[in-house]
Amino acid sequence: MRKSIPALCLLGLFPCLLAAQDMEGLKRLPPFERAIRLVMRYEGWHGPDKAPYIAYGHRILPGEQLSYGMSREEGEALLRKDLLERCALFRRFGTDSILLSEISDNSSYPNPSIILKI
Repeated sequence: MRKSIPALCLLGLFPCLLAAQDMEGLKRLPPFERAIRLVMRYEGWHGPDKAPYIAYGHRILPGEQLSYGMSREEGEALLRKDLLERCALFRRFGTDSILLSEISDNSSYPNPSIILKI
């Protein structure tokens, strides 16, 4: 019994150790790539039950022809496209453009400049 207690403690710490390793790997990535990985991880994949969102949090706009059958690679490409568009909109804010891009992504407006009066 006494030998199993340290083993159980290590098992409990294992997920924390893996998360710490993941964060170290993320820190080595450029900021844009880091943002992509974090959005994919924490936003998660959106299927039909999350309509009007698809893939990694893309809001389907009127007239868009997107399929819930898209691959994860297509979803990642869509995320990259969305984030690049938003970063371009907020470019004048420098390194904060990535953060502003992700915050504005959750707005109900297709164009965040409407909200921020840019």
